Amino acid sequence: MGGGEEAEERRKRAKELGEKARLAVGKGGSSYVDTGNMIAELIQRRRTAEAKRGFDVCSDTVVGAPADFER
Repeated sequence: MGGGEEAEERRKRAKELGEKARLAVGKGGSSYVDTGNMIAELIQRRRTAEAKRGFDVCSDTVVGAPADFER
């Protein structure tokens, strides 16, 4: 990237964005929470579809979710 003020600003901005990305995907971050919400919604949609077709939908197990995942 070379030297100079412009290069230094780019490195600084890349470092800031990297930290924001790490926070977003970490526990409690926006992406972490959104992913958990999406998983919960998909499970609910599947259960609704299965219930309409007459399948037993009594299991509360979330396969593949982190151990601390809360719905």
